[in-house]
Amino acid sequence: MTIPDSVTNIGKWAFWKCAKLATVNIGNGITNIGIAAFQECTSLTSITIPGSVTNIENGSFSKCAKLTSVTIGNGVTTIGAQAFRECKSLSSITIPSSVTTIEGSAFAKCAKLASVIIENGVTNIGIAAFQECTSLTSIIITDNVINIANQAFAKCSKLANVTFEGNIDSENFSPDNTFPGDLRAKYLAEGIGTYTKKGSKWTKS
Repeated sequence: MTIPDSVTNIGKWAFWKCAKLATVNIGNGITNIGIAAFQECTSLTSITIPGSVTNIENGSFSKCAKLTSVTIGNGVTTIGAQAFRECKSLSSITIPSSVTTIEGSAFAKCAKLASVIIENGVTNIGIAAFQECTSLTSIIITDNVINIANQAFAKCSKLANVTFEGNIDSENFSPDNTFPGDLRAKYLAEGIGTYTKKGSKWTKS
């Protein structure tokens, strides 16, 4: 399917459960991808979101089980709740500097997501944003991040290296299983730096 440049909005549920939809070319006129617009398009393997898009709404690509490649354009400011939840084949993602907010469960249960690059624009990482990303081994929290919500990286069982480049105060760093183990407590006590995990314990290197 090719969406022409004349289209500016993809509405909610527009292509929900189009199980054989394998390829989508999105025109440069699109500014918004609506709620659950491509949810459960289980044959979709890749998507490029152009720079004209400013908002990826809730559940836009959730449960796209074969989605392996996602390119997010430099116009996107918000990745909505559950936008890519349970995209079980997605192995890497780069979140461009235009994005300021990653909302709740945006990438939760992306079991093969091993590489996440958060560029220096994100200020808020939402509730359970990367929960159960069980292949994720490391993450850099850039100095623009001022809020990490509860369970943001909970149950990321292989996460063993986290770098904090800036200061997050205790009021904006949820105590509710934000990371596996005791990382929150260690960071609040020791501050900016790189932390590594052995067992359930984290140490600053």
